[in-house]
Amino acid sequence: MAATDAGKIGSEIIDAILENDSVKVAEAVRKAQLSVASVTRAAPRVGRRRLVLVVAATVAALMLLFPPFHVVVQAGSGNFGYAWLFTPPRSMGRVVATVDVFTLLLEYVGLLVVTALLYLALSPERRTQAVGVPPVT
Repeated sequence: MAATDAGKIGSEIIDAILENDSVKVAEAVRKAQLSVASVTRAAPRVGRRRLVLVVAATVAALMLLFPPFHVVVQAGSGNFGYAWLFTPPRSMGRVVATVDVFTLLLEYVGLLVVTALLYLALSPERRTQAVGVPPVT
């Protein structure tokens, strides 16, 4: 994937976010995933580790921009799904939903675990040797 392709895909994602069109965002992200997948097949292991970190950072940023919302009232609480951070959903035009911080933190923990596992799985292979044992030749 050339740098111009990456820039074009990135601008498509940003334009879709600014238009507040979740379908266009999903399509642009899917296009980015396909581009990343094609690069991943050809990338060396170290490049793949860096790619894992870049993708994780991008996902973390998107999770922050589109957090989960909920409303807490006397009768209980309700989930309002995900929405653009700066335009929280409203219930019957009066009650404004707030960010569900607990769910967002759980999502970040899950992202951290998956990222760490992928990063470690793609680590360069090292030959381990016991201390004090001469190498086998």
